[in-house]
Amino acid sequence: MGAKKEYAKCLMRCGGTIAPVANIWFGGKSRVKWPVGICRECGHVQQAKLFETVELNAMNKSFFDRYRYFSEKKEFGEGQLHKLEALSERMKPFIGKGKGQLLDIGAGEGWATNFSREYGLEYHVVEIHPDLADNLEKKGAIIVAKEIEGLIPQWNRKFDVVFLRHVLEHLPDPIGDMGKISKCLGPEGLLYVALPNFLKGIPKAGFRVDYLRPVHISYFTPHKLEWVLHSAGLQIVAMDGNDGELWAIARHGDTSVSLENERDETYAHFKTLLSKYRLIDLRGIAKIYVSRLKKTARK
Repeated sequence: MGAKKEYAKCLMRCGGTIAPVANIWFGGKSRVKWPVGICRECGHVQQAKLFETVELNAMNKSFFDRYRYFSEKKEFGEGQLHKLEALSERMKPFIGKGKGQLLDIGAGEGWATNFSREYGLEYHVVEIHPDLADNLEKKGAIIVAKEIEGLIPQWNRKFDVVFLRHVLEHLPDPIGDMGKISKCLGPEGLLYVALPNFLKGIPKAGFRVDYLRPVHISYFTPHKLEWVLHSAGLQIVAMDGNDGELWAIARHGDTSVSLENERDETYAHFKTLLSKYRLIDLRGIAKIYVSRLKKTARK
């Protein structure tokens, strides 16, 4: 009889473990597939096994190297301007123009610099990618840390606005990291967080080969985002979970959120996506194996 497989503990800290449902398929150097599943206790969707830090960092670097296109000469594209317009529209009811400090965590190409200028906020960033960080600094950004871990205690209660856009799903400890971010937020500060909405997700090129990605550790629902914010002492003042992008604005405040069990809902949606994108996924998996065989043949 084989040894019992050990699966990850739920990152929502409910005490449950993850029951695998399907595999991520990717053309990484060391692996081809990796399990994703649902918490037996609360229904949170996440990787059923967690990568070691060294391998996760290597995958993140490889992934973001492919998407990096920021340069000193390149203007922000239509996609970045659309993001800026959406962000400004969401924040407008809660923020006035004036002096203050903004922290952009996982700043990437730095498209939020335009927002900081519009609202008179000094632009600070957390960015691990060295080339992106160098370009941001040349544009006038203040680099405060490479990772969230480096934020405290120097930056406690310093920031009037914090952006956390499409970062939370990459974190191996979302509740712990949100606690650190909360400490950096000023007494009247606002946190803006955006990320993929698992219950409304629309895969563009397959579910297991595109939407489920090795660099995405968790897949959030509106309730699970609310739980993470609540765990850090943050109260939601605005939220929209009706589209593929889930977003919320939060600040320090009293919260009374219970961790709900969403197993049935998330499992049903998971199985629907597996069925709907089955043929596209099979084609993608075949391409991954062919690519692997070609690489092996060249050696």
